[in-house]
Amino acid sequence: MNLQGSPGARLIVAVTLFLQALPVLAAEPTLDSYRRGIELVEQSLSAIGGEAALAAGITLRGEGFVDLATRKQGMSAADPGQYSLRESLTLDSVSGQAAYESDTHANADAVERLRYLFEPDRPLLLADFVNTAAYWLTGVDQADERQRYARMVPQLLLLDALDHRQTIRYLGRRSIDGLDHDTVAYSLPDGSGLSIFIDPGTRRPVAVEYLLDMPTLGDTTVRWKYDAWRDVAAIGAYPQGYEITLGGRMLKKVRYTFIRAGVDRDLLLLPDEFVLPAVPDGGDDRAATPVAPALPQIRELADGVYVVPNIRPGFHPLIVEFADFVAVVDAPSGWNELQQLPARNWVAGETSSSIGQRLLDVLQRDFPGKPPRFVVLTHHHSDHAGGVRPFVAAGATFIAAPQTLPVIERTVTARVSLNPDALSGREELVKSEPVGGEKRIADPGNEMRVINVGANPHVEGMLVVWLPRQKLLFQSDLFTPAPLERFPDRARIPVMRWFVDWLDASALVPDQIRSMHGYGAVTPQQLDIIRTMPVDENPAQARD
Repeated sequence: MNLQGSPGARLIVAVTLFLQALPVLAAEPTLDSYRRGIELVEQSLSAIGGEAALAAGITLRGEGFVDLATRKQGMSAADPGQYSLRESLTLDSVSGQAAYESDTHANADAVERLRYLFEPDRPLLLADFVNTAAYWLTGVDQADERQRYARMVPQLLLLDALDHRQTIRYLGRRSIDGLDHDTVAYSLPDGSGLSIFIDPGTRRPVAVEYLLDMPTLGDTTVRWKYDAWRDVAAIGAYPQGYEITLGGRMLKKVRYTFIRAGVDRDLLLLPDEFVLPAVPDGGDDRAATPVAPALPQIRELADGVYVVPNIRPGFHPLIVEFADFVAVVDAPSGWNELQQLPARNWVAGETSSSIGQRLLDVLQRDFPGKPPRFVVLTHHHSDHAGGVRPFVAAGATFIAAPQTLPVIERTVTARVSLNPDALSGREELVKSEPVGGEKRIADPGNEMRVINVGANPHVEGMLVVWLPRQKLLFQSDLFTPAPLERFPDRARIPVMRWFVDWLDASALVPDQIRSMHGYGAVTPQQLDIIRTMPVDENPAQARD
């Protein structure tokens, strides 16, 4: 009898399809799920050499590229922004010492070579090779940060899972690149979770992934995928490289040029050309991450013009007051450093929208009855535009370069459920106005001109704000002021030279130049230092 079209057959088919979807339920904390997860992690660790494989430590060196556009820090918001990368990692399994070094671009215009030095019972030490300067990062949990780099090593990732064995759960089979893999998840003390994909045949780990609240992208999957496993003397099986994708888009790809058991002692040292700063006795060093006040106090710069110091560490948004409304420059967000596993949020405790919300709260506290009618976004980078969602919910209109508008649209439509905000679950139309040349906002009491300075070494489209009545110019990322003993940051010389040339060619004669970053005020002496600097003083060109 043919029962294919009968109600009973349809019920059987529906139940069958339901049962086929049940592996997702295996993530529940059942005893079978726990036991299967533990078994798979132990088998995977054994398949790549076991715990003893790293008894002498490990040293890795690799080369590849990083795509700044993927992390919303490139010249363009859409086009690939790939820059060469070199990195090294050494871990001493006995002493606990470790070092990680990365040599690449921080932005299109700025090179960045940094070495992080880990030693038990001391703060994390950062060596900045571009400026030949070293700082203690006392605001960072050194042991936690070391573990984030240790998880780059598959054996240590699996050992870390076993160290959190109470949280291990088997998730069933999941597919990567069309192939099914056994998947095990475990949780970290901060509540984040890692999922490890294990090849059912070789039992080697294939990939590890986690979820991230990423500014401008919302809920985002970050995946580390291992490449081309081979046997390495005194270690066992080891991948010959790895790649990181952010929301499915390539962020970083590395091929190892050196894999050895043992420790690189030179990498564990501060180079001779550096001066080792005294270990701080309480309090944070200047390079440590300060804690921004819950609701900072504004400071008046001129009549009707204010700044919000450190709405997040190192960010000082501008507020311009009009008779019936206010305008604010930039909607800052937090910062995730994606070379660790999982990512490090350098603004601890912040979410993608919390800083924007705090800025909105400041405006509502200090300018009651004057809504934020305009938000000027200087450029598309996530740390400057990632906090737009609370302002969309408040009904603000965004003034931006044409290149920035797609970023606003994407940010507003992103799914944000890991850390819900004022816009989560709502559909709002974005009110925006592109500025290709100049836009004037004025009333009888104040005037603001938004100027598109065009393509520059930092991004394709950049806005500055000129207040003609106060003769105040506000810029972001084009010039970074600092005390003279620390000026200039050599990584920022190319874009600062560009800004000085633009300023000298413009008709503007400012009494004040303020910066979103750094120490706030740009001084005439700093401008002159850049003007008179030799043209060959360009670390970015030297790096490439």
